[in-house]
Amino acid sequence: MYKHFSACALIALAAGVAQAGVTGPSPTAASFSFASDQADMSWTFFGFGDQVLDGMNAEDPIKLVVDDANGICPSVKLFAEFSASFTLSGYTATNIFGSTWLHSYNAAGSFGFNDPVSGAPWLTAFLGDSVFTSPGSQFRWSSTGAALGSDDFGAVVYVATQEFVDAINAALDGTGCTAADLNVFAGQSVSPDDFGFDLSLLNSGPNGVAIDPQTGLPIATWRSEGSYSGSATFVPTPGAAALAGLGLVTVSRRRRSK
Repeated sequence: MYKHFSACALIALAAGVAQAGVTGPSPTAASFSFASDQADMSWTFFGFGDQVLDGMNAEDPIKLVVDDANGICPSVKLFAEFSASFTLSGYTATNIFGSTWLHSYNAAGSFGFNDPVSGAPWLTAFLGDSVFTSPGSQFRWSSTGAALGSDDFGAVVYVATQEFVDAINAALDGTGCTAADLNVFAGQSVSPDDFGFDLSLLNSGPNGVAIDPQTGLPIATWRSEGSYSGSATFVPTPGAAALAGLGLVTVSRRRRSK
């Protein structure tokens, strides 16, 4: 079960959080992605009021692509159950030209990828001070939108489990590469991390979504297709696999050093 966390806080591992002074190899990012409309019987997202949730079910998984950020090893494609839970706040509307307005919100919460058979967590991202936005008319979202976040302006933390590492290693068997070669290690990511979702076919029946003139929030349940890409930087540390199984606690928001 995913939970909402305030915009000024994120989730960190309860013990053994990697410290800035840890020595070791320079971190390199792993990249993750999935294409839009892979689940042919489910919407990627749906929402109501200030909530943005996944529209998927365990019987309709997506194919998550894991890559070494254009390195020499082959990418891995894993069927996974996608989950998401964002809360929107801090609504602003900007008239960018003519009758076109940009509707923007602070987004906080989490999304993740689970084993499609057991439901065990594989990769989870916790986010604060991220952005949800859609252009449209003054009181309506259009049929397109986006959700995005980065340590450059907010806070994004990925947590990978040993089960995720094992699934990647199994998929890479015979290639001469391992999850470590894709820059994926069990534990919590360090900066820089990011994510982006592109939303299409955003609708509450007809294309587009009507919003309340006062709150800026949708006045009806909506749904959309969506694609995803993101990157996370993991550093191999002693006992990283053990860390992934520990409880989670809130910590101060992390910002990337400028």
